[in-house]
Amino acid sequence: MCVFCSELRAPSFIHSVLQTPWPYPDRVLFSMDTVVAIPGLGPLVYPYVLLVTRRHISSVSETLPEERSDMLRSLRLLEASGIFPSGEISVFEHGGCGRGTSSCIDHCHLHLVDNIYSLQETLSREHSTQPAVVSASTTICERGNYLFAGTFEGSRITGAYATCAYEPSQYFRRHLAEKRGQGYWNWRMQMNSHWMSKAMEAFRAYKDCDVSSDRWSSAQ
Repeated sequence: MCVFCSELRAPSFIHSVLQTPWPYPDRVLFSMDTVVAIPGLGPLVYPYVLLVTRRHISSVSETLPEERSDMLRSLRLLEASGIFPSGEISVFEHGGCGRGTSSCIDHCHLHLVDNIYSLQETLSREHSTQPAVVSASTTICERGNYLFAGTFEGSRITGAYATCAYEPSQYFRRHLAEKRGQGYWNWRMQMNSHWMSKAMEAFRAYKDCDVSSDRWSSAQ
């Protein structure tokens, strides 16, 4: 059973996943036709947001142009919200799921954190990388079995990817925890619902201020 598909079908599914009480009916920050933005489970930093495709695919390398367009529109909204302290967003992805990959959920999702925690340098230091641009018209050429890290630049995500031998699950989360000097990295072990709630409250406040816009909608 796919956790994301279950949650997209019934957003209240999050209550059965979290280990602590959740004061909201769901964890949707906002949604678009093809993607949904949600606070990441077990955030290691604040804010920590996931962009999840509605369609069940394994990685951004399999996305359609309209899905990437919605991802980029979502990133622009997140950037405009002012929630990310540096004003820039770092993006990373663990590729597909299965043998040779380090993703733990086989459903396309991008991890978004503040760019002060950029992980592209870490990836390039540990692996042989190739440049990659994710835009409406371009995506990562490899399917599955890759690691990707980059920075959102308005109309595209510019970064690098590496195809490599098997890496432990949640490769980037492990490195992010190390950068932070934190002892935990596994979202399953420590949900950190406080930071998740903080993200919900911050985006609700931003949405309330942006009353002239109709771009916000609930997940269907």
